[in-house]
Amino acid sequence: MAQFTIALDSAGNKINIKDAPEREKYTCINCKCQMMAKKGDIREWHFSHYNDNQKCNHDGWLHKELLNILTKRLDSSEPVIVVSPEEEITLGSHVDYKRERKFENYIPDILIKRQEDVLFIEVCVTNHCSKEKINSGNKIIEICTCQDEAIEELSSGPISCDAKYYKLNFYNFNPIDKVEIPKTIPTDIPDILSDESNNECKISIQEQQSYTNVFDPNVIKGKHNYYFVVHSDRSYELNDFLKVTTNDLLVLGINTFKDFALNIGKSYAWRKGLLDCSSLTEYETHIDMSAVIKAFDIIEYSKDIKANA
Repeated sequence: MAQFTIALDSAGNKINIKDAPEREKYTCINCKCQMMAKKGDIREWHFSHYNDNQKCNHDGWLHKELLNILTKRLDSSEPVIVVSPEEEITLGSHVDYKRERKFENYIPDILIKRQEDVLFIEVCVTNHCSKEKINSGNKIIEICTCQDEAIEELSSGPISCDAKYYKLNFYNFNPIDKVEIPKTIPTDIPDILSDESNNECKISIQEQQSYTNVFDPNVIKGKHNYYFVVHSDRSYELNDFLKVTTNDLLVLGINTFKDFALNIGKSYAWRKGLLDCSSLTEYETHIDMSAVIKAFDIIEYSKDIKANA
């Protein structure tokens, strides 16, 4: 569970943990109990209740606040613009919507219906959209964050993939045709290998495999050569030991040599909005991702998983 990074100061104003002196008194923005600022050298800075209040749930509060912000914007006279990688989606002003109401077999956070067009807006703080909801075929915009700063960022301006404190997922906007992948045609590895790399420059195209809601080392061990991990602090690594934590945002399995797997992983994470462009080389920004996904059997493991120590 994420920690509170916003509280109320003695004057009742919102204050961010990075601007909060440690020896002042603060009030929880949710339960109104007394809090203290913790700004140590090991854990991330946060506000903590003086008396551990088990009933005060940060993630539930953040989910509710984000929904309040979004519905307030939909009620206003200003149109809400959502910027996807392919298009701008205009939701208009005074949108006719329903909040957390059942539609067919699902309960979207926000349901918008325009004639025959149906749109779900989902806020993900802890739980991503279920596979069943995605497979319903309805268009879904998923806003993912566990950071309090996303409240202010979502309160005005376009809802964009370039945001700092949240990320967007789009489902069922552009259906992807299934492509038969040949199993015997060798593929050249681009000239990106270091001098120490294996000189063998051919790799057979693998048959795609799928793993859902599982990250058991005993199940997947040996399926891929390397595992690329992106953390919540936007760092990245090649993880050879199949260990992930609750801060991990992305886990990829990649069948290729280690140095090229790093290039692929960085490019993939950047295209999903998890890494800044400044983290990449020029080559990594031009990798043909659709081609390498087929060639090197890249699998993105579900993040509805339990971390293995």
